[in-house]
Amino acid sequence: MDPQGLAGGAAGDSAGSAETYGADDVQRILAIALDERSRSDTTFSSVALSDMAQELGLDGSDLAQAIKVWQSEKGLVAKEAAKVLQKQRQWQRFYRWELLPCLAVNTFLLLLNFSLSGAITWAIYPLLGWGLGLCLSAPLFALNPGGFCQKGCQKDYAGKAHLLDEAV
Repeated sequence: MDPQGLAGGAAGDSAGSAETYGADDVQRILAIALDERSRSDTTFSSVALSDMAQELGLDGSDLAQAIKVWQSEKGLVAKEAAKVLQKQRQWQRFYRWELLPCLAVNTFLLLLNFSLSGAITWAIYPLLGWGLGLCLSAPLFALNPGGFCQKGCQKDYAGKAHLLDEAV
């Protein structure tokens, strides 16, 4: 494939002058072309990838190194996505099992206290105590995305798995 044939009759193809592209330009142009082609769900075999690399002047070791880098980047992206999902689930557990019960119970206690005595007297103490507990546990949820007792519970369940099997 000759470099002049890349433009395919573009305005830059005047007689005797060939348009030149820098390495970044070539990379961007090919990325756009591959992106357009990928919309049609086209896949490439390893042989086709090797042929493309040879056309670009890359030898087998360069391609192998690039594939290794790509695979490691792909693995890192998957790990980061898993971490984000785990943190979202942990915060959902915090809201569901810590914050919502606190709000529901303390609202009930405040309404009960106000309806019985006409003022908020004793209901403030459970509210303050539970609020302090929430304030102390929220950072723990943020710092420990696996949960408070996940490792300990897994050890307990692993040791007692035979009991669960016998019960079924």
